[in-house]
Amino acid sequence: MATLFEEYQNKIIDDISTCIEEMSCQPILFVGTGISKRYCNSPSWHELLDIMSKSCPKITKEYAYYQQFYDEPTQISDAFADSFREWAWGDGRKEFDDSLFNPTVPSEIYFKQKIAE
Repeated sequence: MATLFEEYQNKIIDDISTCIEEMSCQPILFVGTGISKRYCNSPSWHELLDIMSKSCPKITKEYAYYQQFYDEPTQISDAFADSFREWAWGDGRKEFDDSLFNPTVPSEIYFKQKIAE
């Protein structure tokens, strides 16, 4: 006899299988930082922003300053992206591939590039 949890699991598996068959595409899974922290030893969102705050010379204040000033981590990342762009187009230019200095490239690419590294 299946438990309630096993019944729930089977129902979800059936729902996902049906969606994949009907939509004829692969699913996209969004997972929280708990998965990446636990299995990949990746930083949390705040830990990543703190690391990034120390890797750009244009960010002159401690991460706590930005946490105090902005309400959301996305606002902090926007501010950091601006700082990375300023650095890239100045003293940090050698840190980035020449192909990124193109008007069609999004301005946050320099911040994303350093995160990827």
